[in-house]
Amino acid sequence: MNEEDRLFLRFINRSLYRVKILNCIGDGYKIPSAIAAETGLLRNHVSVVLQRLIELGVVRCLNPDAKKARVFRLTDRGLEFLGKYDYVPNPVALEKEAKRKAKLAKKAVTLDSFNDDGSLKKD
Repeated sequence: MNEEDRLFLRFINRSLYRVKILNCIGDGYKIPSAIAAETGLLRNHVSVVLQRLIELGVVRCLNPDAKKARVFRLTDRGLEFLGKYDYVPNPVALEKEAKRKAKLAKKAVTLDSFNDDGSLKKD
């Protein structure tokens, strides 16, 4: 592995979002809402990561002038990279993701969160 590939792998590996998005697109074509639905990421996070991946030259937008439903695909470099290196989950990124999900689950409001009169129960 050359130095550029090693640095790129480290950069991708630091973010579970980047890995999820690259793997989701794979050798197909995807719009951000489909990527968000398949990965469980928020659409605005998907858009930010896609822009960064475009800057790195691994993703390209096929219809950049479109206001909605932009279509994204991996570039040859992205496809080569995805095929060449198997992703090994970064334990730090996995731990961060688990903490984020636990924090969101704590904040979730369910029907059990309300009193009989409709007011929100206090902790």
